[in-house]
Amino acid sequence: MNVFIHRWARAAASALGLIALGGVAFAQTGPLIASLADPLLGSRAQARVLQIDDQADGRCSSRQFTAAHIARMPESIHRAGRTPEVRWVEMWSLDRCGARVDYWLYFFDLGGGAYFSAQPVL
Repeated sequence: MNVFIHRWARAAASALGLIALGGVAFAQTGPLIASLADPLLGSRAQARVLQIDDQADGRCSSRQFTAAHIARMPESIHRAGRTPEVRWVEMWSLDRCGARVDYWLYFFDLGGGAYFSAQPVL
């Protein structure tokens, strides 16, 4: 997606009162995975998942993201006197030396920045 289209999509979402989630595909390694996170947030989330996964199994040096699925679509949460929050949940799959490992990613936008947390699916 070129920069103009990406900026236009963000501006259009903002004008509609929506968070510009991007819907951009990205990947740290291997095939692209689809995520609602914008490229910067997505790359940070990928780095964190790889860090967590490396702690779980430091012997494997071959990791590749294979898929992302939207587990819970974005929803806006309104609280009196506060900026609306937008939250959504994704499940990302990672190939760790031939074994599939899944992670929950919890994304939220507090109006001034987007954040996430990640944990393995047990």
